[in-house]
Amino acid sequence: MTNGGSVVVGVPRQGGLLYNFVETGHILRDIYREESPKALFKGLGPTLVGVVPARSINFYTYGNGKHIIANHFNDGKENSDEPNMGRQDPSPAVFEQIREYLRPEDAR
Repeated sequence: MTNGGSVVVGVPRQGGLLYNFVETGHILRDIYREESPKALFKGLGPTLVGVVPARSINFYTYGNGKHIIANHFNDGKENSDEPNMGRQDPSPAVFEQIREYLRPEDAR
């Protein structure tokens, strides 16, 4: 196959999910043998510096959001007593509570 004057040679790939796991294991083994066990963790520090703050914000926001919603719309309970709450249509009263909460102070 040609690509702009150069020849691109495709390596036939073996298929299957098992092959992907085996190939990954071979790559990890080769890095461990040829470089060092320390090489397996190269780049981990900068990755964690970026990921940990983002996940911390996500975790904090989720927890506080859950408490705020529970306090304002569910009488302080985080879980509903109704067994099929997730599958039922929300009542119009819930939408009215949300509208009232979001309405500006001067419009109340």
